[in-house]
Amino acid sequence: MAIANGVEYGLTANVWTNDVTRAITVARQLDVGYVWINGWPRLFPGVPYGGVKNSGVGLEDGLEELESYTTSKAINVILGRTA
Repeated sequence: MAIANGVEYGLTANVWTNDVTRAITVARQLDVGYVWINGWPRLFPGVPYGGVKNSGVGLEDGLEELESYTTSKAINVILGRTA
């Protein structure tokens, strides 16, 4: 895990094993944005795709991508005096 997470990039990773519980444990520990278990690079609709560290500049293909193009603003209007 130290070798895998010790690089400056973190786009994707693959975990290959027959032990799904172990695969999920390893996937959670990997410092990457997208993990495939027992598979190869295939993107799924609506699942955010992006990296961490020096990989990528945000997420694509999910609500997170749309949110990255928005900003919030609060506007308060006081129409009368309150006691």
